[in-house]
Amino acid sequence: MLADINVHTLADLQEMGSVFAYRVLKHRFASVSLNMLYGLEAAVRDVHWLSLTQDDKEQLRAAATDELNIDL
Repeated sequence: MLADINVHTLADLQEMGSVFAYRVLKHRFASVSLNMLYGLEAAVRDVHWLSLTQDDKEQLRAAATDELNIDL
């Protein structure tokens, strides 16, 4: 799935950003859930996704649900 949006390495993900990567994935694959967003952010931070705080998750959700403006 990540390869479909040209994310092949952690560096690719870091460059794209977890929120943007999630938004592109959600646009292409409707079944993508918020757990994907949390997993992507955890990978960027090099932590387990369960270690994200509730505040982290709320901020990520807010960023991910802002108006979707993607130039594909």
